Amino acid sequence: MAEPSDTRRSLLLLPLVLLARGAAFLVPIYLAGRFGVGAEMDAFYYALGVPTFLLMVGHTALGTVLIPLLAANPETPLLSLAWRAAAVAGGIATAEAAALQFPLPWITDFDAETRGLTERFAWGLIPFLAVMSAGTILRVANEVRRSFQVSALGPLLRAVGTTGGAWLLGELWLLPAAMLAGGLMEAAWYAAFLPMRRGGLPPELRAGLRAVWVVIAGEGLVSLNVLVDRGFAAVLAPGSVTLLEYADRVRLIPQALLDSSLIMVAYAGLAAAAPDARPVLARRAVQRVIRVAAPMLGGMAVAAEPVCRLLFERGRFDPAHTPGVALGVVAFLPGVMAGLVGALVMKVHVLAGRQRLVGLLGVASFTMNAALDMALGPRFGVPGLAMATSFCNAAVVWIALSLLPERRGGGWWPTLGVMGASAGLAAALQPFAPERLFDPVMVLLALPFVVLLGLAVRWPEAQA
Repeated sequence: MAEPSDTRRSLLLLPLVLLARGAAFLVPIYLAGRFGVGAEMDAFYYALGVPTFLLMVGHTALGTVLIPLLAANPETPLLSLAWRAAAVAGGIATAEAAALQFPLPWITDFDAETRGLTERFAWGLIPFLAVMSAGTILRVANEVRRSFQVSALGPLLRAVGTTGGAWLLGELWLLPAAMLAGGLMEAAWYAAFLPMRRGGLPPELRAGLRAVWVVIAGEGLVSLNVLVDRGFAAVLAPGSVTLLEYADRVRLIPQALLDSSLIMVAYAGLAAAAPDARPVLARRAVQRVIRVAAPMLGGMAVAAEPVCRLLFERGRFDPAHTPGVALGVVAFLPGVMAGLVGALVMKVHVLAGRQRLVGLLGVASFTMNAALDMALGPRFGVPGLAMATSFCNAAVVWIALSLLPERRGGGWWPTLGVMGASAGLAAALQPFAPERLFDPVMVLLALPFVVLLGLAVRWPEAQA
């Protein structure tokens, strides 16, 4: 009976996650309208690549590692752990900022002014990364305590602080300060619901962290694909880094929504379950993720261009860039499905003690993504880089899923049926999408996906 309970808990979180992630998306919307697409924004998003990479590692690898460790060591002094995370992240960012000036002329086509602005942004983002790393520890601690609502609402506070700071400061070169303000608000929110004790880390926690560096390295290599994609975009036409960033932000709407609800709840339940019950629970959780995500992603593919038009076409953003961003979003969406399943499957392998497997899959992901970027980026531009990410994610997740225990249990045919129906509907209906999101035709196009989603939500209860 655990599955229906987890499903309902995930669905109850969706409105909070939608509110928080929707507010978080105000940041790129504001920046697109305020600063448009061009070399200056390329410099900002290129410099933001390392912080984004490290934060993705924190969100995936540290979450995977820390949830079972903190669950087993509830008296861990969180203040000490958060300071350590901030110091490590700040040190990495400082080293990156100091070294960035040397390879930039060789790995990008930026002119001298854009390169100088990139270096300036890299230095300015160091405090932001340190604060966000500490906040990641505190977010995970709330999830361990099953305070999912607190964790889900954190991005809302960050969005308010960042957007408000960017509006008040008003200058492009002050964007790192605005992002720091948002990070401080989010970290303070998480800390308000936790006992912030000082002291040394328990020996069990230290031993656990030492034992799982291979997991952090493996999932870190997967997250490193963010930097690889930006690197290849930096040698395309001016503005390509920014267009890739905007397409990536749009595809994060459904990914973040599902990751902060289905994946978060499922993993917390798996970490707390008895080891002999985890294989069956993991199989059911993977099926649930696919059934719920497929209709949402199919509908997103149909509505990609109207969504991008609604979000970005204002201020200095040139409407001529909208189709390119939308095409990048559609190319990203298969990788979103694979990424959601992979996020859960990797965590299941970690719980089963297969840390080395996670590390090897990280190496495979990084190598494959770089090769595909090299092949598809020059030919197809930003959509080619997005396609490379999707192909890479799908291949690596297929390998990880094939090694999952109990993968041949019941429930796969309905799951694959929902996924196939969603993909077929998306391909058939996408040519009929109207120009505007709130056109009545869009409601009619959305109905089949709503029906599929309703069936997907009801299926676990029917099987209970």
